[in-house]
Amino acid sequence: MENKIIVGIDVAKEFSYYSIITPNGKQYGKPFKAHNTLEGLEKVSKKLKEVEKELNVPCVLVMESTGHYSSILFHFFHNSNFEVCIVNPIQTNSIKNIKVRKVKNDKVDAYRIAILYKLGEIKPTKPPKKEIHQLNILCRQYIKLVDDCTMYKNNLISLIDQVYPEYNTAFSNITSKASLYILENYPSAEKLLNADKDTLITILATLSRKSLKWAKTKYNALIDVAKSALKIGCAPKSSEIVIKSAITILKTLIKQKSMI
Repeated sequence: MENKIIVGIDVAKEFSYYSIITPNGKQYGKPFKAHNTLEGLEKVSKKLKEVEKELNVPCVLVMESTGHYSSILFHFFHNSNFEVCIVNPIQTNSIKNIKVRKVKNDKVDAYRIAILYKLGEIKPTKPPKKEIHQLNILCRQYIKLVDDCTMYKNNLISLIDQVYPEYNTAFSNITSKASLYILENYPSAEKLLNADKDTLITILATLSRKSLKWAKTKYNALIDVAKSALKIGCAPKSSEIVIKSAITILKTLIKQKSMI
C-alpha cells in the first residue's frame, strides 16, 4: 500500500468514528468520535490536516458506502482536498479472516476498515459523478412513487369491490381520468343513480376524449353497475370518505410521478 496515512471511518446517522493508521501500520492515537455536523466535520478536517503536517504525508480517508450518510461525508472531505475512498460493505466481511480484536463496536469497525485498506484486502470504488448521482436519486424516487401508486391503487380496488362489485365491467382501468372522476364524485350507488344524465355523459366524453356515443354507452354501463350495487354491494357509509381520501392520495402520487 502506498505511503499514506489511512483514516478508517465508521459512518452512522448522527456521528462517525475515525481511526488513524500511520504509513508504518501503527495506530495514531485512539479512535475518536465526531458528529456529522458542519462543526464536527470541520474539527475532524483540522485534526487530520495537523496529522498530515506532523507526519509529512497525505491522508486517504476510507469509509463504507452507507447511502446518503456516507455521501455527506464524502463530499465534505473531498471538497476539503482530502483523498476519499468508498468501499463496498460486503468487502469488509473479509476482516473475519484477519486477527483483529473480536469485538463489535464502532471504534473497532473504523480501525478494521483502515487496516483492511492498508493490507489491500478491500478495493475502493469511485462514487458516481454528480449528474449520475442526481439521476440515481430521481430513479429511486420514481420507483418509490410507482410502488406507492400500486399500493393505493390496490387499496382502491378493494374498496370499489365492496361499493361497486361489478365496476370493472364499466372501467377496466380504474385510474383513468373518467373513472377517478366517477368514483370521487359518486362514491355510492345512490349518488350515481341520482346524477344528471346529460351532464355525466358530457363529462365522460370530455375526460376520455371520446365521442358522445361512447360516453352514452359508458353511462349505461355505469347505471347497470350502480343498480347491481344496490342489491349486492356491502360497503358501509364510511367507505365514501375512504374512497375519496384514497383517490386524493393516488392522484397526487400520479402527478408527482409524471414530474420526474
